[in-house]
Amino acid sequence: MARPKTDHDQRRTEIARAACDVILELGLENARLSEIAMRAGVTTGAVQHYFRSKEHLLLYAKNDLFDQLYERIRAASAELKGVERLLAIAYVILPTNLEAIKAFRVLEAFRGRAIGNNSLLRIQHKRDRNSIAMIEAEISGLARDGLLADDVNPAREALAFSALLDGLGATVIAAPKAFSAADLTAIVERFIERALGVALPSKNTDG
Repeated sequence: MARPKTDHDQRRTEIARAACDVILELGLENARLSEIAMRAGVTTGAVQHYFRSKEHLLLYAKNDLFDQLYERIRAASAELKGVERLLAIAYVILPTNLEAIKAFRVLEAFRGRAIGNNSLLRIQHKRDRNSIAMIEAEISGLARDGLLADDVNPAREALAFSALLDGLGATVIAAPKAFSAADLTAIVERFIERALGVALPSKNTDG
């Protein structure tokens, strides 16, 4: 009897997350299906049943990481607005805890694999555009509320902010002791204050 679709999707997700664990430990190129199967508690044949190729499995794992990230962003920012919402989004993305650092490490491995692979590059670029669009929407919201400096271009600053977050993440996974969580937070807050011209909530005064 065939598994219900929901169970099928759950098993695929379990295998994909086992693949991420293997990638973290052994690297992307050494992530063999047999090792992934063992971590997931299934046979290699079962992995091949759920995924038509290793490339297909890795792509699913990458998309699952992004989906988890966006879900954490939604949960952290759902009840917020204005600059507090933008800060909440940045704090989720920043690699200030083990979960975020692990996600950054795996996503950077996938980004490297995409070089020279047009199909993977198209997917990577689409995800990058979605992330930048999310940040731009938040900055544009600040502009509509009259909170931005007059000369701020939301689209350009969204690109800069996204690049800043990516760069901080890449630095932390390469040199974990380069920045503390407080350092990362301060850098992001400085960007919002200096580049966007927005006063942070804790620094607002009543005159």
